[in-house]
Amino acid sequence: MNWQDLQYRLRGRGRRRLRTYLVALVLATLVPTLVAGAFALWRTADSYREASGNRLADTARTLAHAIERNLGSKTALVQALAAPSGGAAGIAGLQEWLDGSGLLPGALVVSEPASALTGRDGAGLLTAAGLPADTASAVTASGRPAVSNLLVDPPRLAIVTRQVRRGEPVLVGVLVPPHQLVDLAPQDGATQASMLVAVTDGNGRLLARSRDAASMVGRMVPDWVKVSSHPETHGLFEARTAEGLPIKFAFQRLAGTPGWVVVAGEPLDTFNAGWQDLRRQLLLGGAVAVSLALLMAVWLARQVLHPVALLARDAEHAAEGRRSAASPVEATTIAIQEFEALRERIEGSQAALHQRAEDARRNAEALAVSERRYRTLAQAGALVLWRGTTDGLLFAAAGWEAVTGQPEARALGFGWIEQVHDAERPSVNAMLGEIAAGRREMDVEFRLKVRDGSWRWVRVRGVLVDEPGRPRSEWVGVLEDIDERRRAQAHVAHLAHHDPLTALPNRTRFRVRLAEALTRVTDGDGLAVLYVDLDRFKEVNDTLGHPAGDALLLAVTQRLAHVVRDGDLVARLGGDEFAIVQSGLAGPRDAEHLADRIVSALGAPYELNGHQVGIGASVGIMVAASRDADPDRLLACADMALYGAKQAGRGRYRFFEPDMEVRLQARRELERELGQALARHEFEVSYEPVVNVRFGTVCGYEAKVHWRHPRRGPVELQEVHGLADEIGVLRPLGDWILRQACQDAARWSDDLRLSVDITAGQLEDPAFPGVVAEALQRSGLGAGRLELEVGEHVLSGGGERMLAALHRLKDLGVRIAIDQFGSNRSALGLLGRFPFDKVKIEESFVRQVGLDKEGDAMVRALTTLCDTLGIASAASGVDVQRQLDLLSSEECVEVQGRLFGSIRRAADLAGGLVDGALATAPPPA
Repeated sequence: MNWQDLQYRLRGRGRRRLRTYLVALVLATLVPTLVAGAFALWRTADSYREASGNRLADTARTLAHAIERNLGSKTALVQALAAPSGGAAGIAGLQEWLDGSGLLPGALVVSEPASALTGRDGAGLLTAAGLPADTASAVTASGRPAVSNLLVDPPRLAIVTRQVRRGEPVLVGVLVPPHQLVDLAPQDGATQASMLVAVTDGNGRLLARSRDAASMVGRMVPDWVKVSSHPETHGLFEARTAEGLPIKFAFQRLAGTPGWVVVAGEPLDTFNAGWQDLRRQLLLGGAVAVSLALLMAVWLARQVLHPVALLARDAEHAAEGRRSAASPVEATTIAIQEFEALRERIEGSQAALHQRAEDARRNAEALAVSERRYRTLAQAGALVLWRGTTDGLLFAAAGWEAVTGQPEARALGFGWIEQVHDAERPSVNAMLGEIAAGRREMDVEFRLKVRDGSWRWVRVRGVLVDEPGRPRSEWVGVLEDIDERRRAQAHVAHLAHHDPLTALPNRTRFRVRLAEALTRVTDGDGLAVLYVDLDRFKEVNDTLGHPAGDALLLAVTQRLAHVVRDGDLVARLGGDEFAIVQSGLAGPRDAEHLADRIVSALGAPYELNGHQVGIGASVGIMVAASRDADPDRLLACADMALYGAKQAGRGRYRFFEPDMEVRLQARRELERELGQALARHEFEVSYEPVVNVRFGTVCGYEAKVHWRHPRRGPVELQEVHGLADEIGVLRPLGDWILRQACQDAARWSDDLRLSVDITAGQLEDPAFPGVVAEALQRSGLGAGRLELEVGEHVLSGGGERMLAALHRLKDLGVRIAIDQFGSNRSALGLLGRFPFDKVKIEESFVRQVGLDKEGDAMVRALTTLCDTLGIASAASGVDVQRQLDLLSSEECVEVQGRLFGSIRRAADLAGGLVDGALATAPPPA
């Protein structure tokens, strides 16, 4: 055979030259890297673009929340100041107060009867007093104050509220320039390329603008239809500014307004510049890399092709069983070491070819019979029956296609090793090494790649078979599909170390990961443990149910994942408690910054199934001093710091301090003593007189509770109220107070009532009405003499459940009073939904009586409201004469406080009222 024939065979039909394969090899090696890099850069560009949009949306949302709060506070101010105080003089007084206070410069106060609106409810019309007719009609219908859209020429906004004067509804409006309600800080050095922020009304007219505000207010914004037709309350869109510049806008609708919108925008060129530059760099880099790879492949092909041709010629001689005395390969030394070794082996193999051919013929028939037997067995189930040599080479693998979906030929030789997962390949190689060293059995588990590219767990078992007369031993065995078993084991292992709801590591896994992280701590690479507890999470669970609580925990998990860095560990320790390991700490300020982000992120409102939920978070921080720190001690110190944050008022963070441990020990001691106080009869019920203002006599007593502490002396229940609730003492203590007070009151005069505070826990307990009925029955106290007081904050957070519980108590015949009324505006609606017998005014308002006009106005408004609804009004904390004078003039029905004497013990009241006269002098100091 000549050289031309060899070249024809190398280039024969269906074949390619080696140079082609080398080029393909280089490209195959390079292309995945290029594809991965391209994908990463492409995703980075998309993320950059998405982050830019989120930044604009966050700006619009933050401004919207600030403007909503500002509008709410100024509307509430106008509502409070416009309260009835005597006809037109009240309007003039409001105008004078606004002019003098400087809170709303340029404001104009107008009023007119609500009846004047008849037939004038058309949009865009003004009332006789100059108020927007549509806003005035809406306020008249709803009774709630509202702000209007922009009035032009001159630009004005109106705050409209409805009051009742002399029995007739009156509309009171305050007309103010737009910048008094919505004022955006002007941008320093603002240009056409800087960010633009603006606020529009519901008709698309500008109310405020961060750039050129003076000339733009009142103008219609371009592309208003894109915002007005958008179905959502927020979003992104492209538009043009009033100057004609294309821009990317994010908008946020303002709640409580007639369609006002906050927009924040950035020029489109600036918005798109970052991600477009990244993609151009990708294209250039890829072209350069491919060009270099092709040049290298051509050079390598030239180095390899010539010796390969020589080896191919020599291999052909050997296959034909002939050996030339003057072989060209013998006369040539190949420069490539591996090819030279191959040439020598080919030459040495020629002598054994004939003997091997004869052996193969004799064994062929026996092998064919055996092959048919075990192939039939393997194809019947998920098994592979294999045969191979001691070095791992397979020459039979019946059933391989049934298990892996790939042809059996892919497994023969050493092809099966190429299908083993990289993670298990070292263990497989180690097993082959032990076999080569003399091991006679094998049992190993690993993952194999199947036809669809996924991985399947298999178990391979085999034994060494020695056959007489054969120079080499043979391995035979079975490959079994165990994928389902391994997946089940992995799932169980995952559940053992992760929270099933959030998929975060649990306390056990957190302990292991914390110990691992401590080993990497150095002087410049520190570590901190942050213990996070959700504030008011129990209220969400109790109010909206456990599914809502689970949804809230998932939302919290997502927010924590966004505030921590890559490499930080977030775990759920149980309930509403989370823990974070912050690595790579340069100093305590890094941990402080992370804690601040956590408090801020978790304190933002949540949307759960149509409900807006607000919670908070408290964080305790412990910084690891060295890599030798104990993980359990670090977590315990972070827990103590968390307790310090909660004691400081919640919604904040605290670093661990050594004296925290002392305080915690003291708290635990107090918890232990408080938990035993009820069983030791250390609580005592005393009684504060309740005086009827009109008759000047005591009409009842309110139960007050003290803890007679063995060492600290008398402790008011209010001082340990929160702790008693946390450790579960408050609920049984409340029932005991009720029973004891009923027994004491049964010995009083029949015209004296008993007032007892009840807690949220009692009200939520379906069995509590039975406790009340039993206390009345055992003591003999009439149901009409018992008055149960429930705090306004309890009712405002409980909704319909709390009202239903109050109705069950009312059915027993007892009186129901609402305490601390006025501290929460959301509770005003409760007065119309439940027949309360008495409303007790918030004590902070009573303390301000006679000291400032606001305190007087609030007390006057609340007593008037109660009188209008036919509910008795009451006030506690009446300590001085000026308070009693105003309350008497406003016809407050009942009062109590130090002005009427000190709290009395039960023994002093036994047998009836000691002194029913009204005392008007404060008790001695």
